[in-house]
Amino acid sequence: MINLPQQNPDLSYCQQLKSAALSIEGHYGAKGGSSEDQAAIRRCATYLRVYPGPNYGTFVDTFYCHLRHCPFCQWRKALKWRSKMHQVLYVKPEMLTDKWLYLTLTTRNCHVTELKQTIKEMKTAFRRLKNREFWKNNVTGGIRFLEVNVDRSDDQYAHPHFHCLLKVRPSMHQGKNYVSTEKWANEWQSSLQTYFQPHVHVSRLTGLGDELRNEILNRVSYSMKPRLEPLPRAWFLIMAEQMKNVRTIEPFGQLSSWLSEVRRQDDCELKTQKDEIREGHTPATHLWDATSGIYRID
Repeated sequence: MINLPQQNPDLSYCQQLKSAALSIEGHYGAKGGSSEDQAAIRRCATYLRVYPGPNYGTFVDTFYCHLRHCPFCQWRKALKWRSKMHQVLYVKPEMLTDKWLYLTLTTRNCHVTELKQTIKEMKTAFRRLKNREFWKNNVTGGIRFLEVNVDRSDDQYAHPHFHCLLKVRPSMHQGKNYVSTEKWANEWQSSLQTYFQPHVHVSRLTGLGDELRNEILNRVSYSMKPRLEPLPRAWFLIMAEQMKNVRTIEPFGQLSSWLSEVRRQDDCELKTQKDEIREGHTPATHLWDATSGIYRID
């Protein structure tokens, strides 16, 4: 079951995000010299003004700390990218007649101290993959998302992997251009230049019109889902250091140019819509109660 960041959050989900953020605050507090990060994440989403947003989903006016590993800010970032993709699909409706794949590429779990180097090697392998003939003949654009999880069996290890939303030619689903999961795995192994075959998962996005649109948007949300579960402190602090200056979202091909085209228009339209909603609606306001660990009506 796909665990999506909620587009229209209820208060209980906001409380989960805030609690997870405070857990991260505790990690920053345990590290010397991180007082600014600790103070910022503690202030993040302390006071919420929640507005309805019929087209882009509920939006929240609050102070955001903008720290990369803050769950509340990650949820907001996921909604912003979902909004960007929504706008691209609106401007380019012909994209809903194209074929789409959702591809997950993995490698062997690495010690968390080797995370930056492992990600570098994965990105190099991905460039090799894009230069292969089968890719050039079939994939016209997409977005690559990097996600890093803690190893389930050993909290000294990390599980980096790519989620890839791909727009492909219809011929990729049939005949000589068909690419099976086994073919994807072999091509990714060759690109990684490893003796082991990495786990690969690929699925078609199906449906027509709004059904396909929702499939695409849901994959964007899923690829950027915030962490809600507690993370081991030692693992988190090393992971955060290893992830500094690492780009986690990279559009390419047609989607890269189209996202660039609509970025300013999207930001302008979204700001205008939010301003109109602010003028026409009274928000629900809530204040974080640190004692009880819930948001209370202000």
